[in-house]
Amino acid sequence: MIAEPFGLTPSVDSPFAVMRSCHRRIEQRMGLLPGIADRLADDNPVIRAEALAVLESVHGFLSTTGIHHTADEEEDLYPILRETADPECLQVLDDLEQEHMRLEPILVAFDRLAGRMVETERLDEEAIAGLRHLSETLCELYQAHIRHEEGTLFPRAEVLLTPERLARLSQGMRDRRSGRPGSGPLSASP
Repeated sequence: MIAEPFGLTPSVDSPFAVMRSCHRRIEQRMGLLPGIADRLADDNPVIRAEALAVLESVHGFLSTTGIHHTADEEEDLYPILRETADPECLQVLDDLEQEHMRLEPILVAFDRLAGRMVETERLDEEAIAGLRHLSETLCELYQAHIRHEEGTLFPRAEVLLTPERLARLSQGMRDRRSGRPGSGPLSASP
């Protein structure tokens, strides 16, 4: 189990605080991936077992919290921001949606490979090489995406969103986390 170093998750009544907190947790998980392939290939069974536990934790996080986070953006934040028709914001949203599209197949491949490796403990050279590549790519894409959102979109969104739109964003996040019907599919990519 990975300890959460950032304390309690903020309330969805502060949606940007929730999103930033999730970014910190994503960054923490991505920080665990460099070198994991080498540890899985290690001859020492203790090192391999520890690496599998870390991989399982990262995989579990991305396939739950990561999915919620992406849905928060794609199903709530981005559409609500599009309603503002702010030209600067619309261009940033187009760019961020393209980033999500580039990230999606990498996340799907990581999900499948990591899930299989954890479940079967299949640690052959091909699987380890694939995990190495996917881990490096995920780290790069997430780092750039988070920097883009926090550096450009969030500050603009915090200025543009009315209290009513912020309330809608918060409600979508609340519904998603409670599993209420109509809260959007969670089978999309993280």
